[in-house]
Amino acid sequence: MKLIKNRNYQSFLTPAIYVFITTRIPLLILALFFIGFSQTSGNISFYDAFSQWDGQWYLKVAKEGYHWIGPTVQANVAFFPLYPLSAKIISLITGNLELSFIIVSHVSFFIFLVFSYKISKLFSSEKLAFRSIWYLAIFPLSFVFSVIYGESLFFMLCSGSLYYAYKNKWTAAAIFGFLATLTRFSGLVLLPTLLYYYFKTKKIHKFTEIIKLFIIPLGVIFFSFYLWIKVGDFWAYFHVLKAWRIVYQNPALTILSTFSMIQTLPKIHYFTALGVLDLSIFVFFIILLILSYKRLPRELFLFSTLIFLTYVFKSWDPRFFYSLGSTNRYLFEAFPLFFTLAKLGKNKLFDLTYTTLSLIFLGILSLSFFAGKWVL
Repeated sequence: MKLIKNRNYQSFLTPAIYVFITTRIPLLILALFFIGFSQTSGNISFYDAFSQWDGQWYLKVAKEGYHWIGPTVQANVAFFPLYPLSAKIISLITGNLELSFIIVSHVSFFIFLVFSYKISKLFSSEKLAFRSIWYLAIFPLSFVFSVIYGESLFFMLCSGSLYYAYKNKWTAAAIFGFLATLTRFSGLVLLPTLLYYYFKTKKIHKFTEIIKLFIIPLGVIFFSFYLWIKVGDFWAYFHVLKAWRIVYQNPALTILSTFSMIQTLPKIHYFTALGVLDLSIFVFFIILLILSYKRLPRELFLFSTLIFLTYVFKSWDPRFFYSLGSTNRYLFEAFPLFFTLAKLGKNKLFDLTYTTLSLIFLGILSLSFFAGKWVL
């Protein structure tokens, strides 16, 4: 009871609870409505709506382990282990693997909201900190935090690593970073980010503190060694990307190929609309990164920039699919950019416009995903 009455405890928990409830419950209701009104509802369960696309691959990892027969065939070695492992462990209690994935996603997202709010509050007011997590939670792509995708867990681990670095708790920061690289390859950007912040703020450098940070890349290394033992290829994660038609190219070519696709398709077409939306979000992120240069602490801007550099050159081969594909979902990992967006939200017209458009497109994309359509 003493903990609940503590004002500091309430000050960061209440905003996270509010944002979580007001954004996650409506998405659950949307899924239920979709299943209820769908003509094929007899063949679709509630869990099916949340396990589209990548969700099926994560389920395969949790159910069957890793399998791979070569770089020309899509396989689950492209998906890092911590998210499915977490769900597998929870399923020992729930007895339902799909439910366990959804629980991991929602609990992780809530903890991420807490960490993100606390980080933002270090540099701004409570009002701006709240607006930053609100803007992020209603962003059109934010439905990924509720479905069987690894975003919630990854965002939680990255934000936790950054938060504990700010609190000068380098062991905790390193552990969260290590777990982040067990969740997604891009967790590696935490190493240069935390090293930069360490040398920026520390007048006296301790070798024992610095060396701790170098456990962060071990998540990727451990996963690679595991794949070597399991499927016989240390580089299986990288080799299998070929099967997904992943190419590396100038971002300008990615934009041009997507624009070309939009011009080729009929004006009234699902992928035409999706291409226009993807291009708009891509440009939105680029502009937001530029605006963040003077609005974010240098370490958070570095983190966001490194996320961009990890993904902005990566695209799908335009000969098989439109290039932007999942790019925006990955750029979304640069969550500190929403601290900048919160500052822009001081303008009431901007706040109203952003909130309205975000909620509209969040609803549209969520229902499209639940219907089994490709969204990101």
